[in-house]
Amino acid sequence: MGVCAIGDLRNKARRWLEEDARANKERRQREGWTIFHHDFRQNLTRRDLTVGEAIRHLLRVTGSRLFFRRCEVRGMYVEIKRLPTTRMAHDHGYTYMTLHFSTQESVTDAKRELVIDTLINGVDLYRGLPNAVFDEQCELIRSLLRAPPSVTAEDWLKALEKVHLNSRSLLRTHEADLRQNLLGEKVTCTTGTVAMSAGVRMDAR
Repeated sequence: MGVCAIGDLRNKARRWLEEDARANKERRQREGWTIFHHDFRQNLTRRDLTVGEAIRHLLRVTGSRLFFRRCEVRGMYVEIKRLPTTRMAHDHGYTYMTLHFSTQESVTDAKRELVIDTLINGVDLYRGLPNAVFDEQCELIRSLLRAPPSVTAEDWLKALEKVHLNSRSLLRTHEADLRQNLLGEKVTCTTGTVAMSAGVRMDAR
């Protein structure tokens, strides 16, 4: 009887752990954040992160440090220090501040607001978005890249307005990368396999 009781407890504990892990995974998928490279490269995309995990990952991949400062007039703000990228004696990195200020009375709420603002605006070539928003943005960009010639320039530009401001210019400057990373389009030539750029909406540029 004692052995059976112990076995039952172990089975229940295992089921509880599995249920907790499943609930945590679903919560992360529903409420988590995605950190991604500016050209949406899949191997540089990390999903299902909490806000804390997201900002730590963003700072790690960009070689940055984040500091909270307070202005007596405007409130709390963020200062980003980019670490040196070389071993040259003159390379000390650089520091800049954001122009977003938080006037929240709670220090915790103010820091969370500023961290989320930093994630959305990004550091260097990386930034973050909630999972649902990231998926929505990817689908919007895919639809713009796939738009047939029958779609007018006005309709294409109207759809472009739904794309986050930080990603709009990529449709002009990094179209080939977006096609490779989001659509999987490649073309093989004498120099090897490269991404294909078809210039879908020349009349809308």
